[in-house]
Amino acid sequence: MKRNQTRRLTLAAMMGAVSFVLMYFSFSVPVLSPFASFDLSALPDLIGGFVLGPVGAVEIIAVKVLLKLVFKGTSSMFTGEIQKFLLCTAYPPSCIIRSTEPSAARPSACCWAPSPA
Repeated sequence: MKRNQTRRLTLAAMMGAVSFVLMYFSFSVPVLSPFASFDLSALPDLIGGFVLGPVGAVEIIAVKVLLKLVFKGTSSMFTGEIQKFLLCTAYPPSCIIRSTEPSAARPSACCWAPSPA
């Protein structure tokens, strides 16, 4: 049991680090305003959410935001970081996928997800 928890935590930390590195590869969308940028850092969050469940996705997002605070700092007095954390964890798609599978056990972190019919 302890080995499985260690593997899960290690995978979440690695996915958070990959997400942090992908945060540096952002580009602005030419049609939108100049401050709106697109980064690929949400992909490890989604993949980790499907592999580890919604709690794992929240762990990955927390690692990503904490690494950003340590290495880049903040220019918005933590409002941007809090907003990013809340928006990323508001409704993870892994919650929907796991709750609609008929044979899967309902995750305890997804109490707001629709119950399977």
